[in-house]
Amino acid sequence: MSEDNEAIADLLSKHLHNALTPAEGVQLKNWIARSRANRVKFERLTDIDYVVNSLKDYLLPQKGRKSKSPLTRFR
Repeated sequence: MSEDNEAIADLLSKHLHNALTPAEGVQLKNWIARSRANRVKFERLTDIDYVVNSLKDYLLPQKGRKSKSPLTRFR
């Protein structure tokens, strides 16, 4: 994971825990505004239903289908 991705992952984690500082909130908003892809990633990763379903797909794969990390689609 690149340094930028690690920083964004940290900001997302803090966002989910309501622990962002005001400066970090600005950083996260700027990252989201930088591209449509970033906005979609943010929306997906902060949507509990999406995350739960992705984890179910990963942990309980359908027969005949290879298990794949739900986060690989964000690379």
